[in-house]
Amino acid sequence: MYKIKYCKTYHYSLYRNRLLRVRVRSEDRAVAEVVGAILLFAVFITLFTSFLVWYIPTTTGNNEALYQHQTGSAFNSLVGKIHSGNLITGSTVSQNIPLGINGAEVRSKSVNTQVSVIPKYQDFNASVTFSLSIGVKNSTSSTSIPINGNYTTYGIMNSLGNTEYVSPVNYQVEDGSLFQIYGTSQPSNILGPLPLGISKGSGGLGLQLGIYGFNGSSVTISASQPQIINLLVNSTGNTDYINGSLASISNQIYTIQNITLNSLKYSINGSLVNAWDYGFFNQFNNSGKNYTTVLSLPSWNFSAYNLMVHYSGSNVYITSKSPMKLNSVGVIFEYLKVS
Repeated sequence: MYKIKYCKTYHYSLYRNRLLRVRVRSEDRAVAEVVGAILLFAVFITLFTSFLVWYIPTTTGNNEALYQHQTGSAFNSLVGKIHSGNLITGSTVSQNIPLGINGAEVRSKSVNTQVSVIPKYQDFNASVTFSLSIGVKNSTSSTSIPINGNYTTYGIMNSLGNTEYVSPVNYQVEDGSLFQIYGTSQPSNILGPLPLGISKGSGGLGLQLGIYGFNGSSVTISASQPQIINLLVNSTGNTDYINGSLASISNQIYTIQNITLNSLKYSINGSLVNAWDYGFFNQFNNSGKNYTTVLSLPSWNFSAYNLMVHYSGSNVYITSKSPMKLNSVGVIFEYLKVS
């Protein structure tokens, strides 16, 4: 009978193989967990990148565009109130001005924007001088009375909002006219209304001059919520002369027989004179010439009117070339300050 000897070497080999199989299974599970974590992290990075690339620019850009649209509407409404023609000294013009640009909700809070009224603004001033002869008569005499005017306007009101995802658009009021100011990529645009108007009716030409300025102290409001701006009419005046109507001149009542504009000079000095010049060209020149061609010339003429525009550097001048017979003249001036 043979005896079976116990083999330690064989027993160790079996134990080692079993141990290796357990270790391999454990390592497989560990690798699977690492791979799963990497995939989840990749998905998170993809979603987060999409959020940064699409959601934030789209949402913030829409908010910036909305702010610009609302600001433009508010400034347009304000200018309409200034030009209403029914303001008197001591009255107030109030306007709700949008301020603040909302950010993406999960990223940031609203960004402040600002609105300013700057009476002593060094980059803008305008003046108008004119000379009229008013032919009048009453029960005792007929005569011609000279009427002269000399006004200066200064000061601006503007908005400022720094945008990140849309092209910057701000607004500025100069002499009662509204401007849309872009970035450096394109010129400013005048939205109007112009302070000089000419109408042609059955009775003849009508001339309207407006002088609108700001005085008082400079005020700048920076906020993230809309603010109401109150502008006090510090002084105002409105004078109209119409053929065939009664007028009080030199403390006497006359009937106006005729009106002659002997001379007129309206001058503007400022950084937006190219927009002023373009605005006058669109309004009063129907010669069919291209504005770029006209811009290269030292001057151009109003179509059908004895007025000429001279554009040079930071100045635009509108002057009369010869006397003009008019049916009516209206002159209005307003100076406003933040109350």
